[in-house]
Order: sequence, then C-alpha cells, then structure tokens
Amino acid sequence: MNSRFFSLSLLLSVVLMWLTPHVQAEETKRHVLIADYAKGGFTYTVDGRAPKENEGLLLALSRTRSADLNPHSDIVVLVHERAKLADVFNLIGIIIKADYAAYRVFVFDSDKRDMTELKYSAPVPFSTDGRIH
Repeated sequence: MNSRFFSLSLLLSVVLMWLTPHVQAEETKRHVLIADYAKGGFTYTVDGRAPKENEGLLLALSRTRSADLNPHSDIVVLVHERAKLADVFNLIGIIIKADYAAYRVFVFDSDKRDMTELKYSAPVPFSTDGRIH
C-alpha cells in the first residue's frame, strides 16, 4: 500500500508540474501593436483591430490593457522600417501611459519577411570623441 501511494503521488506531482506552465502560458496574453506604413502615413492596429474613428491610439491601448486581468501584461510592438526613432519613442511613451508592464519593439521590412528587435540600453553622456563610459 505504501509503494502504491508513493507511485500515485509521484505521478500526480509530475502531472501537476507539467500542467502548471501550460496553464500559466494560457493566462498570459501578449498584446500586439502594429505600426504599418501606408501611402498616407502610418496605420495602427492593436491585437488585429484598428482603433475606432473617434478614439486615438492611447485610448485603444488603454481599453485593451484594462480588459486584461493580468497585472504584468506585456505588448510586442511591430514597427515598419520607415518609422523614425522619434516615432518609436512616441509609441513607447503611449504604451507606458496605457500601463503595460513590459514591451518589446521590432522593426520589420517592407516585404514583411524579417524583423529585428530594437534593444535599449541605459543612457550615456553624449560624446563626440568616441569615449563612452
């Protein structure tokens, strides 16, 4: 009886260890903001939906964020290569205002085949002689 109980408890613990990451992965939803380039400028979609005519991007992101119960919700930002760095920084500011816990920014090319992640480091003092401390 003792070995049977041990085997059953071992099996149960293995199943629980296997299930736990899968359940957590389903609870965490990664949101996606796409800033694509069209002839008239940039178009935005949040989780595949364009913001309504009467609301801006911040309101659309805030609504999406508030509907998510996860306090550590993150967002992936896909930006067309024609965007300027100032545009990207503006998007990051909007994302922070919409209360996302984390974000990752990727730049994609016109063919939408490849994308490259933009990684940000801590600011350093401006230097014209190449010395960066």
